[in-house]
Amino acid sequence: MAEGDRQRIDAPPQAAKAAEPLRIAQDLCWQAVSDFQAGRYKDAASRLQKALSIHPSLYDVHFLLGACYQRLGRLEEAAREAEIELQAHPDHVLAWSLLGQVRLSQGRIAEASAIFQRVQQLEPESWEARFHLHSVSEASFSTVSPPRWPPISVCMIVRDEEAVLARCLRSLGDLASQLIVVDTGSQDRTVEIARSFGAEVYHFQWVDDFSAARNESLRHARGEWIFWLDADDELSPEAVAQVKNAVASGQADAYVCRVASRLPNGTEDIVPHARIFRNGLGLRFHGRIHESVWTDIIAKGLKVLDTDIVIVHHGYETDWAVLRSKHERNLAYVERELERYPDNPGLLCYFGMAKMGLGDIAAGEAALRRVIELPPMNVRFDSFRFWAWASLIRLGMARGEDETARQMLNRALGEFPGHPYFLALSGDMAFRSGELSEAWLLWHAAYERDHALVWGYRPDRRSLALGIAAGCAMAGDMAKEAQWFERAGQVGEEGVKVYLRFVQQLIRQRKLVETRRVLEAAQIHWPRHPMVRKGLTLVYERLGQPMVTGEA
Repeated sequence: MAEGDRQRIDAPPQAAKAAEPLRIAQDLCWQAVSDFQAGRYKDAASRLQKALSIHPSLYDVHFLLGACYQRLGRLEEAAREAEIELQAHPDHVLAWSLLGQVRLSQGRIAEASAIFQRVQQLEPESWEARFHLHSVSEASFSTVSPPRWPPISVCMIVRDEEAVLARCLRSLGDLASQLIVVDTGSQDRTVEIARSFGAEVYHFQWVDDFSAARNESLRHARGEWIFWLDADDELSPEAVAQVKNAVASGQADAYVCRVASRLPNGTEDIVPHARIFRNGLGLRFHGRIHESVWTDIIAKGLKVLDTDIVIVHHGYETDWAVLRSKHERNLAYVERELERYPDNPGLLCYFGMAKMGLGDIAAGEAALRRVIELPPMNVRFDSFRFWAWASLIRLGMARGEDETARQMLNRALGEFPGHPYFLALSGDMAFRSGELSEAWLLWHAAYERDHALVWGYRPDRRSLALGIAAGCAMAGDMAKEAQWFERAGQVGEEGVKVYLRFVQQLIRQRKLVETRRVLEAAQIHWPRHPMVRKGLTLVYERLGQPMVTGEA
């Protein structure tokens, strides 16, 4: 018998009895931690509540319970638990961080900023605090070209890209010491265009595997650095200079760029891609589709830096027929990969989004729900969960399932605190339910947060500015209305629709004075629009006031 066992057996009965509740509570906490790590947040919360009922003063338990509530979208309860933890332990960094994330998700930006300043005081190296305070959590390289930079091999794979290839290659300027273009069977002028820019063109038999083609391009690279691109990518002169400065700095083995895609609905999607890495490290692409070198980067323990280098991707600025063709092509590859890796969240996400894009809503929804059921990946930004949440929330809103969509939004904001896209959707939900002032505040928060270093979808800033302008008009603040309208830039018919959304809601609530204010603001911007004039006429009649127009 071990000495420790003998001591426990020989302990006085009273001491053993007193220690028993503490031991039970601690066991419950450890089980809750396991549940939390596995994504079973409800089970974890239940165990923690039980632990607190047994022993109320355990360290960290209120924080952990708050973190569970945050993941479940129960934001007020999450804030309450964080505050209870902080009352007992005022320097609890994680509890402060949790509270800041919750306040971001609620659109309480000033309060959240003050909280993250406190986090930074307690833990100066906290990347999360820097991230949420909009400071340099990414490496920011100069937009002025250096006099010298190491040789860079630009590597590309192409097929029938004559419509876009010249734009991409022209945007590179003098960046590349070697330009490698691997053609997988073009029938147009792609090869001719590539050679006109001095590219080394290699032909590769297509084997239904994007990684195989990418790795063929790497095989020919002689530069110290590799920078891989798609034919429908484009760099600004500033981004070209930043790439030069990144490789000249030698700060890392690989650099993550921000690949920005403009979607047909006006939303922008920012995706982190490790586009730049040292040659000679044995990195290879993996994945039949949506290929990347991340597997090798992680396996080799290489140093990686996130950067603010933006690559504009034009691949989604096209018509529905082309997008449908892409969905069909991608789906075939994804289905083959899912046979090997059925629980891969990335593959499930791509499968779900492709299915939805092709109109198979039931199959797409099931796949995206599976993404949410799987445990989150231990990464700074889980793009797959973000896309899954965004698609499911939009689907719920389109179906009119507002309460379900609201619950999903809260859970999404629990995982992606203060994300401008989800804040904007929260504003839309508040607007739909008639909470116009709340909608205005959330849209304003989304607009301000859109300046932050965020990945994933970014809301249409023009629509946000127009909505905020209409909200200012509703409140009677015409000076601010004019400022926000100016921020929206050039607007057309869509701008009228944003304003008239406010009118429709205000009329439902019988707020005729506010309705008149919004319509009068709209008349300033669209003096001849028939719906604006008709609306004003009706409102003045209901108010019993004479019609006042902005023109003779």
